[in-house]
Amino acid sequence: MKLSRGVLGLPLLMLAFAVTITKRAERRPSLLFRKAQLLERSGSLQQAARAYNSLISQYPGTPAACRALWELASMEYSVIQDTEKAVGLFHNLVDSCRGDELVGHAMLMIADIHEIDLRDLEQSNQIRREYLELVSDSERSHETLFKIGDVLFKQGKYVEAQATFEHLLELEPEEEIATPANLRIGTILQMGQDYDRSIPYFHSVIERSRSPEFRLQARLSLIESYEFLDKLSRALEIAREIRPDEYPAHLKNDMLMSLSQKKLHFAR
Repeated sequence: MKLSRGVLGLPLLMLAFAVTITKRAERRPSLLFRKAQLLERSGSLQQAARAYNSLISQYPGTPAACRALWELASMEYSVIQDTEKAVGLFHNLVDSCRGDELVGHAMLMIADIHEIDLRDLEQSNQIRREYLELVSDSERSHETLFKIGDVLFKQGKYVEAQATFEHLLELEPEEEIATPANLRIGTILQMGQDYDRSIPYFHSVIERSRSPEFRLQARLSLIESYEFLDKLSRALEIAREIRPDEYPAHLKNDMLMSLSQKKLHFAR
């Protein structure tokens, strides 16, 4: 019996030893990541970069390596300002860290860099569309859809931009995103001289937005639409509602005078 217990106990000891070794191996990447972070925070950027690169090459695809790629790419972009290298690292993250939540963040960073730094609007929107296919229910999906519409607007693709913003509003996004989307649609309609249809979008901003800047922008745009429709009494009414703390008094007075003179001219 004693021999039997000893023989049975050996596999258990081996299993416990294997579990201990595995746990140590799993802790190793996390320890290396923390060491690299400490070097970065202390300002030792070259040493931090070497530590991150070492972790990435030794433990590819692990959560720690994915975080290392994110930190290293962010450091290259924001601190060292090597945009090309940063983009390569973000792409590496996307390719090697499938299933990690950082993949979506990296895709959005690549899209923003293409738009802002590289001025490649077409590519930025292509990446955002791929992001939405990958993570359609993301917390940032509404913001991403707005950016797609905004880029289309910048490209002068107004029909596509309007359709994108209208689709976005159907999804009932948060007010911070719905407000600029309403303003964009109103502006596109004004540019197409469709002033009647622009009015509800500007009214929506005035009624729902908490931002004084956006409400003022909507009022000024609304005045413009009513003016082009020759509804000058309504334009004057909205202009008078603008408070002194929202708009310089001399500009408001100039606008009121111009609208009043135009109304008198049409009344003759």
